[in-house]
Amino acid sequence: RYSNVLCYGGSYYFSQQLNSSIIFKIYSDKIRIISPVSRFQSSDITIKIDGVEVAHYNTYATSNVQHQTLVYEKVGLSFDYHVIELINNINNKELVVDAIDIDEDGYIIASIGSQLINPEPGWKRYDDFLMPAIRRGTWNIQSSGNYYGGRYFWTSDANASCSFDFYGTALRIIVNRYNNKPQNVQVEIDGENVGEYSCYTSSTASTNCYYILAYEIVGLPKARHRVVVKSPQDMSSSLNWNIDAIDIDEDGEMFHPYEVEKFDDLTKIGQRIRANYFASEANNVGKFS
Repeated sequence: RYSNVLCYGGSYYFSQQLNSSIIFKIYSDKIRIISPVSRFQSSDITIKIDGVEVAHYNTYATSNVQHQTLVYEKVGLSFDYHVIELINNINNKELVVDAIDIDEDGYIIASIGSQLINPEPGWKRYDDFLMPAIRRGTWNIQSSGNYYGGRYFWTSDANASCSFDFYGTALRIIVNRYNNKPQNVQVEIDGENVGEYSCYTSSTASTNCYYILAYEIVGLPKARHRVVVKSPQDMSSSLNWNIDAIDIDEDGEMFHPYEVEKFDDLTKIGQRIRANYFASEANNVGKFS
């Protein structure tokens, strides 16, 4: 990391390794890359958009360092989600992104491992402490102002699981990370293993520990899905994992696994249905619907 008041935001990260890369996602129809230009910078950087190589750009110059230089611009993209990848093709020269400019109505999309304090546009968040779920095994409650909603459940039980249903097409799991947590918490959706996520970090900096986007899946059918999050197989009792919050589609909804939506579906002991109660005025009896 390099710090200087002339950098945008006061600092930037860099890599001098051949084939080092930066990958990020945007929601926009245009992008600009801002970088320093100097003899320390790479003269050949590949840019890919949505997996397709679209250009190479140069950040090398023999003159003194010129900070916050526009080195690449692309306009005319569809106003949609795009994956941007930058690749350094010169060894011992720096790949740097000092800043990104995008459409005024667009935004940078959080990547796995980044801090996500609030849900992004198009998403809504559920506190894990309040969400309708079935937790099996031994769970504990921990409270802190650093956690979403001020508290969360955690477990060191190797046989623990957390199950919930949601209606939607996309899911994000927000966690707290630390150095006493596993790297392979298992995720199943509709009975199929769909990956794993990490609660581990070697850093104790707050930006690496709290409100961390650990898992994301998008493009599911718009339907009700069953999610089961489970301890890694043979997890050591010295480790523990958690879910601090769940993000789903903005127009989606979460359900308890035993919840049904119609009275006719109440066919088994333990099933439940929401009693939607509304009172239009204070001190008046309302109605269930």
